[in-house]
Amino acid sequence: MSFSQNIETKLSNSHIEGNELEKAGPASNIVILEQHETDRRLLNKLDCRIVPSVAFVYLLCYLDRSNIGNAKLLNSESGNSLMKSLSLTDLQYTITLMTFLIAFVFFEVPSNYCLKRFGPSRWIAFLMFSWGAITISLGTVQSYGALVGIRFLLGAFEAQSRATWAEAKRTLLAWPVWAHAVATFTISVPFSSLSLFSPTIVAGLGYKDLDAQLFTVPPYACAYFVTLSLAWFADRRNQRSLVAAGSMLVGACAFLAQGLLPENAFKVRFGLLCVAASASFGSIPPLFGWLSANIRGTGAVGLAIAINTSLGGMY
Repeated sequence: MSFSQNIETKLSNSHIEGNELEKAGPASNIVILEQHETDRRLLNKLDCRIVPSVAFVYLLCYLDRSNIGNAKLLNSESGNSLMKSLSLTDLQYTITLMTFLIAFVFFEVPSNYCLKRFGPSRWIAFLMFSWGAITISLGTVQSYGALVGIRFLLGAFEAQSRATWAEAKRTLLAWPVWAHAVATFTISVPFSSLSLFSPTIVAGLGYKDLDAQLFTVPPYACAYFVTLSLAWFADRRNQRSLVAAGSMLVGACAFLAQGLLPENAFKVRFGLLCVAASASFGSIPPLFGWLSANIRGTGAVGLAIAINTSLGGMY
C-alpha cells in the first residue's frame, strides 16, 4: 500500500471512529479531541515536509516553460534576442509555444500512470533531470526546427495519483470532472498569456528591453501574496467555488478595463495588469481544491487533476 493510500485510510478510519465515539455520549469527548489533535498534527507534518519541496519543483518547472517569453525580447535593441538570432516570425514563435502545449497535453495522463510503476521518488527525479537537461540545451539552439523539437521534448517531460482502472472509469464518467475541466480551460486563457507573453505585454505598456523584463516582476509578486491569501481563506471558510468564481470575475474585469484605457495611460494599465495577474493566479488553488474535495479516492483525484491540467493546457 502506498504512502498516500495509508494516509487516506488513516484519515477515513479516524472519521469513522469519531462518529462512533460521538454516539457513545459526552464521556467520549476527550478521546474525540485527542483524535482530532492527532489528525491535525499529521496534516501539519504533511504540509511541512511535502508542500515546500513540491512548491520548489513547481517553481523550476514554471521557470523553464515560461522563460522563452523573456528570451523573445531580451537584447532586442542590440539584435541578439531570440527572434532576431533565429530569424523567427511571429507565426513561428507561436508554433513553438503550441508545440510545447501539444506534448504537455498528450503526455500528462500517461506520466501520472508511470508514477504507479516507478514510484514518485524515481519518476519525478527522472523528469526533473530530463527537463533540466533539455532546458540547458535550449542555449545551443541555432535553428527554428531545433527550437521546436526541444520545446516538444520539454513539454513531454514536464507532463506530471495513481489510479486503478475502476477508479479511472469512474472518474472519466463523472460529469463534475469535465465541468471543472471547462473552468480550468477558461483560466488557461489569462494564465498562459501571462506566462508566455508577460514581457511582450509589459513592452506594450511603454517599457523596453531590460525594463520590460524587470517590470514583469511586480505582477507576479502581487499574485504570490494574493494567491496564498485566497487559498487560505477558501480552505478556512470552505468556500472554494465562490472564491474561484469571484477571483476569475475580478481578473476578467481588470483585463477588460486595461484594454479599454488609452495607450498612454501606462501607470493605470500597469496597475490593472497587477490586479488581473493576482486574480487570475489566485483562482487556481481554490478551483483545484474544489475539484479534489469532490472526487473520492487518491488515485481518482490524481487522474482528475491530470485531465484538468491537460485540457487546460490546450489553450
